[in-house]
Amino acid sequence: MSGEYYQTPNVNIPNNNRPRGGIAPIALAELESWQAIARDWKGYTDGRCNRCAECHANIWFTSDPQRRPYQYTDDEILTLKVAHIRQVHGGTI
Repeated sequence: MSGEYYQTPNVNIPNNNRPRGGIAPIALAELESWQAIARDWKGYTDGRCNRCAECHANIWFTSDPQRRPYQYTDDEILTLKVAHIRQVHGGTI
């Protein structure tokens, strides 16, 4: 298979026998826990940034450099908060 990539099909990975794009029950339970934490996570807006109240890092931008506002769904904001919390604060929660 010169120059090709090989990926193990989902069905050959233990506890991973599900349709493509699905999520394992244990991963879903873990995600739900992180989402519950993220829903109550405090932040604040500072100019174009929505920042974490704990570490003051930017989590997402509110607008582009010309101040045109970005539009996010609630699920997108929750996803950004979960990613930040897991990456930055995961070891302290």
